[in-house]
Amino acid sequence: MRLHHLEVQAFGPFADRHAVDVDALADAGLFLLHGDTGAGKTTLLDAVSFALFGTVPGARGGGDALRSHHADPAVPTEVVLEATLGGRRLRITRSPKQERPKKRGTGTTTDPARVSLEVHGPTGWMTRSTRLDEVGHELDALLGMGAEQFHQVVLLPQGDFATFLRADAEARRPLLERLFATGRYADVEAWLDQRAKDLAADVRDGDERLGLALQSARAVCAGLPDDEPSDDVVPTTEGAADEATFPTAAQAVAWAEARLAEVADRHATAAAALADTDRAHRQARSAHEAAGALAERQARHARAAAVLARLDADADDQHRRRATLDAAHRAAGVVPLATQLGERRMAVAQATDRHATARRALAARRPELGEADVDELRAAAEVLVADLAELDRLDELDAERAELDDRQRRLRLDLEQAEADLAAVTAEATAAPALLDERRAALADATLAADQLDDRRRREAEAAERREAARRRDELAEACTAADQQRRVAVDAHQAAVDRHLALVQRRLDGLAVELAEGLAAGDACPVCGSDEHPAPADADAGRPEPVAADVVADAAGAADRARSRREAAEADAAEVHAQHRAAVALAGEASVVELAAALAEAASARLATEQRADEVGSCRAAVEQAIAAVDQLDQRRGDAHQAIATAQAELTAVTDRLGRLAAEVAAAIGAHGSLADRRRHCLAERRAFIDAIEATVALTTADDEAATAERRATRAALDAGFDDLGAAVVAALDEAERDRLATAIRHHDDERAAARATLDDPELVRAAAEPAPDRQATEHALAAAEQALDRATGAEAVLATVRRQLERRVAEVADAVAAVGPRRQRYDTARELAQLVAGRSDDNRLRMRLSTFVLAARLEQVAAAASERLARMSGGRYALRHTDAERDGRKRGGLGLVVVDAWSGTERDPATLSGGETFFASLALALGLADVICAESGGTRIDTLFIDEGFGSLDEATLSDVMDVLDDLRGGGRSVGIVSHVADLRDRITTQVEVRKGQHGSTLRQVTAA
Repeated sequence: MRLHHLEVQAFGPFADRHAVDVDALADAGLFLLHGDTGAGKTTLLDAVSFALFGTVPGARGGGDALRSHHADPAVPTEVVLEATLGGRRLRITRSPKQERPKKRGTGTTTDPARVSLEVHGPTGWMTRSTRLDEVGHELDALLGMGAEQFHQVVLLPQGDFATFLRADAEARRPLLERLFATGRYADVEAWLDQRAKDLAADVRDGDERLGLALQSARAVCAGLPDDEPSDDVVPTTEGAADEATFPTAAQAVAWAEARLAEVADRHATAAAALADTDRAHRQARSAHEAAGALAERQARHARAAAVLARLDADADDQHRRRATLDAAHRAAGVVPLATQLGERRMAVAQATDRHATARRALAARRPELGEADVDELRAAAEVLVADLAELDRLDELDAERAELDDRQRRLRLDLEQAEADLAAVTAEATAAPALLDERRAALADATLAADQLDDRRRREAEAAERREAARRRDELAEACTAADQQRRVAVDAHQAAVDRHLALVQRRLDGLAVELAEGLAAGDACPVCGSDEHPAPADADAGRPEPVAADVVADAAGAADRARSRREAAEADAAEVHAQHRAAVALAGEASVVELAAALAEAASARLATEQRADEVGSCRAAVEQAIAAVDQLDQRRGDAHQAIATAQAELTAVTDRLGRLAAEVAAAIGAHGSLADRRRHCLAERRAFIDAIEATVALTTADDEAATAERRATRAALDAGFDDLGAAVVAALDEAERDRLATAIRHHDDERAAARATLDDPELVRAAAEPAPDRQATEHALAAAEQALDRATGAEAVLATVRRQLERRVAEVADAVAAVGPRRQRYDTARELAQLVAGRSDDNRLRMRLSTFVLAARLEQVAAAASERLARMSGGRYALRHTDAERDGRKRGGLGLVVVDAWSGTERDPATLSGGETFFASLALALGLADVICAESGGTRIDTLFIDEGFGSLDEATLSDVMDVLDDLRGGGRSVGIVSHVADLRDRITTQVEVRKGQHGSTLRQVTAA
């Protein structure tokens, strides 16, 4: 990766647009970024990170923090970076999310984050993508590293590496895990641990399954009839879930199989007994059924003899029923004719009454026609028909007159409505301009509210954020107090543990002489001085303290280490809580939650009112358009009203003239009657009287003729049926139901006699009647006894069969459980041993080191080797860095230790013992070594531009020269190195510079390139 050109605008302290020609700086190989504190030296490095990743190191990455407070609100924040990545020259233009003034109206609006990636080709710059996600993926692929690695490899933060150098093993872990992405190894540890737990649960399940199978088998055996407890004891499984053993598993299977064999024998015996009992039951049932059949045949013979005797006694009644049924059948043909005769005679009576009534009505209206014949009546009716036809014509004229009356009323109403419409249109035309102005004013008000809506929403969001920050501030104040208390407790506990450890170490040293004296023997060499004479060995009773064992001292050291870890964790927690509290105070200020809640409610109310007014823009615009259209329509409506008045007046005059002519003609036709309807009712009533008289006379004549004919036909039918007269036939007649009843009785008598005779003639029944009666009670008692015996045998066999089937299943379950639990335990043992191995808890893991820590240790060892090459040159060959797994007292910790090897003294030193200048160049060497390893990890990505941020002020002149020599080596192969520092001596050593100056209206920069 090589940087070529950088531009920033409204970024950090830079209000205007400023550019850095990195290619010109790179020609010198080594260049300096210097300026006053706070001028913006580090901001240029932040701009490089922001262009590539959209973020900057540390807590400076928010869009609000990136934007310059000195810049004009209309000038957008923007960074442009030209660089070569993966052999391609790219230009990245990136802007954060930011607010700007609206182009129309007042207030501000928020622009989203934007990015543009361009590639330089033969025809110039070509846009490759403008999507944030696509640009991010492509840049990550070209760089081969993430933002965290880039910040450590390209932008070398010396303060971070000085802290990293002095930190203990566990404090180094988070940075190494982020840089080398060893999370997958921690995932392997967690997966193996969970796998062991899952398999442990699987083993417990297998144990429980075997126990349940054995208990089920025991329960099944308990259901045997008359079962006696076995001498065998049911074996059970024992052992914890992680150490399950089955010392009696084979005995359990043997016990279950033996019980199954016993049940099978008992079941076979019960089945044989059931077969014998079933044969005896069938024989008893056959004997009982034979006795019942003989008794039934004897009873049937006796019942048939009794029925035949009863039917012979009823012979006379049967003869009378036959004679009555025969007479009824003959009279059935006469009855309809007699009924018809009665109907005809009734019709004659009704016709006579109707004729008399019609003649009286006619005589009342036309006395001269009371005795007239039918022809005279018909002639008079035809005259009335002609009169009714004339009345129909007059009705049409009257209907037309009524329609004209209604038309005349409607025309008058239309004329009044047209005149009212003209007056209303005139009034609307007068008020229309004022209404149009009012609606235009409402539209302008709603449009203004729509423009202010974004500002109202932003203010509400800010008020909500401040209220939430105040709530967090109040909560975190209490948390700060609690965290400070926990930190003080942890500090006191750590100090007490350290004091105890030091006291034990001192006692251990004081007691070593006594231990050595106890091991001395006359003539043996002393392990200290080598002499075989021991004139004054130490005595434990001579006031010396009691010796302390080495393991007691080691335990105290471990307790002190744990107390230190707890202290560091408490201090880190307290610092985190205080930082969160400071952030909340910075956002919320000193206002209370209640005050901020009131401010939020006020902002929400203002936003809601603005939203409601802004929602009316569409309706207000439509109202204005409607008012304009209404003004155009008023003139058209006014002309239409004048035309309607003229038309209604002309038509009203014509209708009035026609009404006068029709009224005269209808009045002449009515005459002496009150109205046309009265005259029509009079004519219709006379016509109805003529018709009724004609119809009654004709009907009376017809009824007399039909009655005479019906009487002749009925009399002839009675004589033909064998009766003396019509009255005798009517008496002999029966209805159909009575005839059916007599026929059924006759047929039933005959059928019953035939059946009884057939039964008495049956040879089998004749033989049965000759035999003695059977003893049914004796056979019934024998059958009942056989059924009881069968029930007992069936129940016993069913119980044994059920127990046998259930026990067969339980024996199979026991065998399956025993077969399954062995492989489960083998898998669990393997997973447990592997999980303990990768977690550092296994005896096979000599270093007691977790897998993820082992991988990090290998990376740290590579970093230390790469750093030592440069550290040796910076320190004049004196120092080197070495990774170690041991603490200073030599105990194995399985951590991520670093020691400094001092070639002058031949000893290994804690990095914390280095001076300020030594710490700087050691941390610089460590940072460069880390950069080399990460580049190798990233597929060998070459870094041609590096930046080193501060730290040179702690070096003396000789050491500074050595460090500069190492940095000169970094320039080999076209690489350029930028140093960010305010050290004045470097300005004389490095002539290619970028000077950053701060001012009241923002920072500026000046680029100086050596000739």
